[in-house]
Amino acid sequence: MKYYGRDTVMSCVAHDPLHPRYAVVPHGKCCAYCTMIASRGFDYHPANTARAALHDNCGCMPCPSWEAKRQVIAGYDPDAMRDQYQHAVDAVEGKADPPAWAAKLDAFSQRDRILEAMRRLKPDEYTDGVHGYTHDKATKSKASVGDLNLATWQDYRASLAERFIAANNLEWKMPPEQPAPVPDVWIKGLPSLTPKHWAHILYGDRQRDRKTKKYEYGGGHLSGYGWIAGKPMFPSRCNPEGVALIIRKVIETGDKVGMAILGSVDGVEYCVRLGPKGNIITAFPVVT
Repeated sequence: MKYYGRDTVMSCVAHDPLHPRYAVVPHGKCCAYCTMIASRGFDYHPANTARAALHDNCGCMPCPSWEAKRQVIAGYDPDAMRDQYQHAVDAVEGKADPPAWAAKLDAFSQRDRILEAMRRLKPDEYTDGVHGYTHDKATKSKASVGDLNLATWQDYRASLAERFIAANNLEWKMPPEQPAPVPDVWIKGLPSLTPKHWAHILYGDRQRDRKTKKYEYGGGHLSGYGWIAGKPMFPSRCNPEGVALIIRKVIETGDKVGMAILGSVDGVEYCVRLGPKGNIITAFPVVT
């Protein structure tokens, strides 16, 4: 409905003979890109330039103004956004004591380097903020729980926020700030299950394709998290410990087929996939 309303406003105003200018106004917390385009204020003219600036799943609203110098929208501060953008520009261009990581940004264009700098300088300001960098460190923090890097985990959560907010679906859940630890039911003698793979099974994760440089999402089989990668979920009655018990039962009673173990629990078929060293890399219900 939000997108229909946005298009209706723009279509109606497009017929106004005064041809107002537009600003792209974020709805709450937004990504670095939206902050950049919103920082321009009422600078979009004609209307299709504002529409073209929006991205998929964008929650921003193009707002017309007939008196741009006097227009005020509660919560919309393009000057503050422009300061954030300029701070990132200065970091990328090596001005004003640039951070140690600025020279190592891996991006395809000047604009992308600036956006990446915005995400790293103030990660909590954006839905796609990049955590784990400090001014004097060239690389991401290595703080972790087992093999799960906590900065990478926060980046993953941030990458989902905009889609989660835009959907406004009560059945969807956001991965927690602190992922559930591997439960005590995982006893000695079972295949190894690390925090990283456990988080993948429950809440999903993302991996960057080496060729396309784009992120691909996977996992997220705990009830409420299937939306992340469109994957099948364990029964809704299962909490993390319940999921672990199902996986354990499949391992103990199922049949090994290649690098997978297949088994049935309460009439539902499951697959547990193993890595080259026999460790668990994922587990999920089999949908036929």
